[in-house]
Amino acid sequence: MSPGRQEAAGDAKEITPDIRNRLETGFRILEVIRKRRILTNSPGLGWAIEQSIIGRELEELEREWKANPAPGVRTPARRNPRV
Repeated sequence: MSPGRQEAAGDAKEITPDIRNRLETGFRILEVIRKRRILTNSPGLGWAIEQSIIGRELEELEREWKANPAPGVRTPARRNPRV
């Protein structure tokens, strides 16, 4: 196993069970949505649910990253979406 893979594998072990369960559940829901889109030929089916899951996870990652930034990594300034 390469060093990068070892680090990634080690990082995965540090994920708490609650986070792991939430991510796995979100993934399963997104997979169901994807399959139903294919079966029904409806690309917009489940769009709001998909956006909610992805948005929630990105917000959580951002909070975690800001709370525990990697050494030497600058936190970018957040742009105002209304501009």
